Amino acid sequence: MTDTIQSLAGELAKAIVSDTRTQTGETFYKLADDSPEWMADAIQAAHDDMMPDDTRYAMIRETAYRMADADDSEIEDSHEAVDGLVDVYTAELTRWLASHYQRVSYCDEALEDIGGKLGHDQTMINLIQMGQFAEYREIWSSLATALASEEEAREAA
Repeated sequence: MTDTIQSLAGELAKAIVSDTRTQTGETFYKLADDSPEWMADAIQAAHDDMMPDDTRYAMIRETAYRMADADDSEIEDSHEAVDGLVDVYTAELTRWLASHYQRVSYCDEALEDIGGKLGHDQTMINLIQMGQFAEYREIWSSLATALASEEEAREAA
């Protein structure tokens, strides 16, 4: 069977496993210990300039699962697929925003993209959703690049 971006995304998603911190009992995601190096490289690339982050790991996992179910056109034009990953509930959105200081910059960039002010029919929650969309889009792009590289490497082998 030929490896595809979708099948590789499924492999990656399954390799991101939940664990529990012994000190706090808090659940978090991490890459399974026996995972191949390409997965660690893909996750590191998807973190971009952010240090390892629990929320980012969860977002990478969600994105990988979504990519595994995507068709080829969605892999290329990810807008709709990424939009489906964005939270709709205020508590989840504010938890995302508060989880790391760098997430505010995604919202700042989103505000700049719409001209520096919210329109009459937009709310702060819409702005946070746009920021979260930008982070998911960044993760999707990074994973698509990493998975395409792995696909090529396997075809060449």
